[in-house]
Formats: sequence, structure tokens, C-alpha cells
Amino acid sequence: MCDSTEVKQTVFLVVQQGYGARYLLRTEILRTLKKHCKRVIVLTPNADEDYMRAEFDGDNVSVEPFRVDEYSKISKRPWHRFFRDVRWYAGNGKADLFTVDTRYGIHKKNRSNNNPLKVLYYIMQDIAVLLLRRSAFLRRFWIWTECAFLGPSISTDLFNKYKPDKIVVTSLGVLGYDHYVMREARRFGVEVISVILSWDNSSSKGMIGAFPDRVVTWTETMKKEVVEYSEIDPDRVYVGGIAHFDCHFNAQGRWSKAQTFERLGLDQDKKLIFYSLRSPNKYSWNPEIVEYLAKGLKASGLSDSCQLLIRLHPVNFKSRDGVYRFIDDTEAHMRLKEKYQDLLVYDMPEMLSEKLVIDMPQEEMIKISSLLCYSDVLLCFFSTMILEACIYDLPVVNVGLYTHNDLLDKSDNSAHKFPHLKRLLDSGGIRMASSKEDLLESIKSYLSDPGLDSAGRKRILDQECGPNRGCAGEAIANLIMNSGSSRN
Repeated sequence: MCDSTEVKQTVFLVVQQGYGARYLLRTEILRTLKKHCKRVIVLTPNADEDYMRAEFDGDNVSVEPFRVDEYSKISKRPWHRFFRDVRWYAGNGKADLFTVDTRYGIHKKNRSNNNPLKVLYYIMQDIAVLLLRRSAFLRRFWIWTECAFLGPSISTDLFNKYKPDKIVVTSLGVLGYDHYVMREARRFGVEVISVILSWDNSSSKGMIGAFPDRVVTWTETMKKEVVEYSEIDPDRVYVGGIAHFDCHFNAQGRWSKAQTFERLGLDQDKKLIFYSLRSPNKYSWNPEIVEYLAKGLKASGLSDSCQLLIRLHPVNFKSRDGVYRFIDDTEAHMRLKEKYQDLLVYDMPEMLSEKLVIDMPQEEMIKISSLLCYSDVLLCFFSTMILEACIYDLPVVNVGLYTHNDLLDKSDNSAHKFPHLKRLLDSGGIRMASSKEDLLESIKSYLSDPGLDSAGRKRILDQECGPNRGCAGEAIANLIMNSGSSRN
């Protein structure tokens, strides 16, 4: 049961990228806050875009600019960059820092050592990381120093204009410029609430960038990670569930199977294999794998009874000044679409903005919900989509043919040891395809018997999909409204 409490507060919602808009603005979080708060102010880089104002500005909701360009200039100053870079690779040395260590190893491997000043910078960085990992006191002092001396006053006019009671960010000061606005909020005596945006953020981002007053996590497991990795008092951490998963549980707006297949150009008489691709950023193998699948399905005869829907990752459509960053990858897929048009169907996520990166309309979530509901097998590479598939008891094959990062050896499988991913592998709920042969065999097995590994998928559902199913957005909004205002 998700209760609502009438409060009269002014709340800032900081939205720096499209996933933040999906989580805070296009769920019951905003709708509940709008209903019960005095004012809700959305801070976003694209406050001047017509669609953003048309969708959200009005009544007691105002859209104001989040000044990315100004924050970016400040972040490039030497001391700001040094403190941030050290935090990115530091952390509680008693926790499992394998994900952070993997990033740190890639960073070390690709350092430029032909400049004496850069060499000195890296030596200082390595010493600081080593010391911080060994001392909780030094970690806290490091963050305190940043907050005290490296906190710009970029949004002072907005704090003075609206006098907010609370500000909601989507990280522990580790994404974008959350750390700056969190520090500024605390100087104004505004309560800072961190609503964790993504599944891996509690174990993979190094040290926090500022002190939140409250933290809202997806699950009890994530809460334990926030306490262990970020050393935040457990009494300040609440478990709210996953707001953007509500549409999966309550089926709100979901299309029928006939509507889904018709809109996407699918054949209702064939089984559906849904392949949600990994971001092409530092992962260049998507077209190769898709072509192998097309050839394998044809050679095995499965193409007579199956169809393969490929969803390009939203990052494929990141653009600046109208130029797509990953146009070569996208064009490779378009050639495959033409070559295997009798088998492959491509889905292109719709983007709304260049300024607010990866901002997609509400209908994209409805489309995903519908696809997962009516697919027969999901293919992906260690994606949050695995959790969503488990809600539908949909068989999942993890396409682990190659490493997760182009900068590593192609056969590197370090991602298997990342804490949040290791839990999936240990659950017995997904099939790991480590070779092309494994991939086809796993697909065949699931098509023949969809009930395989169902108990493991239930374990993933119970462990990773949180409480308040179907009403997590409202529950999180209530936590925001009803939280106290004590300080560290």
C-alpha cells in the first residue's frame, strides 16, 4: 500500500540526462510531488526546449535551467579535476572494489606518460587513492575539503528565488555535476536527497562527491552497498523500490500483442527473439554478433519459425549539432537490416533532445514493457533489461562472447566478477553464452522449454526488483516528502 501525506514544501528535482527524466519526471514521483507539494522545480539543461516546457511546466511545476556549461568550466579547473579523479578510483578498501579496480586498471593502461607534469599528476593520484582506500577518516576529510573549498555558486539565484526545502539528485554526487549542486544546497540549509538512479551505482562509482541527508535505494541489497561502499549511516538510507519498473507490474498503458506486433512490423505467427544491444561506446562488436545470429538462425532452420528484433541502444542516437556520435555503428546495422530483411526487424528508440542526452518519450517505456511481455527469449549483455525480463519470467541469454570494453583484451571476462553482475550469474536465472555455439544452443533450449531456469529468474526478481511493486514511484515521493532534515 502506497500512502500519501499532504505536505507543503518546495522541492528541486535535478535532471541532468534522459534516464533521470525517465526516473523522476515520467513516473509517479513527479505526479505525487506535484499533487502534494507547494512547488516542484525541475532543473534541467534543456529548460528552454518547447517539448520540455509543454510536458512539465505549468500549475505548481516550473522548469528552470541547470547550467551545465558553467559547471563544466568549473570542473576543468586543476584542483577540481584532481579531487574528482581521485574519488573516482578511491573508496572503502574493505569493500569489494573489483568494478572500480577494473576501471582504474584501464585508466592506468591508457595513461599518457610522455609529459613530466602528467607523470607527476598520476603519481599524486595513485598515492592519494592508496591512502584514501586505507583510512575512513581521510575519505571523510577529503569529501569535507571538497565541499568546503570546491563548491561553486552557480544556482544561487534559483535557491534565493524559490527557497527550496529539499533537493533531489539521482546519485551520491558521482554523476554529472550532482556534487556541485549538492554542496550548494547544503550551504543554503536545503535537505539533500539522493535517489539512486541505476542498478550498479552503489558499487561501481568510487567515493561519494558530497554528503546527502537521505538516500533512497532500489533494494535492501543496494542499501547494504550504500552503507558499505559509501559509508553512509544506515538510518539515513531508505528502500523505495524501482520507480520506472512500475509500468511492468501494473501494465499501465501496455499494448496488446496484436498492437505490439503491428506497430513494430512483426509476424504474430512467429516466435520473437528480442535482442537489446549494448551501448556502442567502447563496445564495437554488436554488428558482428547480429550477423552471426542471422546466419545461425537461418542455417539451423529457426528462421522459419522465429524472428529477431534488434533494439539499438539509445546511445546510438547521441548527437551534437545534428551529428550522431556513433553513426558508423548505426549504418552497419542498417546494412544488416537490408541484407537480412526477411529475418531482422530493427527498433530505433525515439530521442527528444540534444541537450538532455537520451531523453525518450513515455511511449518508449510502454514499448519495452510490451516487448518483454510478448517475447519468447531476451538477448542482452549484462543489462538492467535482465531484471525487467525476470518480472515477466522471460528467458534471458547473456551474450558474453566478448569483453565489456574495447580497451581490454577481447577475451577478458572481468565483468563477470562485478558485484551486481556476479549476483545474476550466481542466481541460476540466466544462461551465459561465452561462445557463438553457446549462444545458438541457449536460444534453442529456451525456445523448446521456456520454463528452464524459471526458479532462478524468480530469485533475481525477489533480490533485485525491490518492494512497492507497481507503486514504487508514489512510495519514493512519499519518502522524499516525509523525510526529516537532520544533518551529518
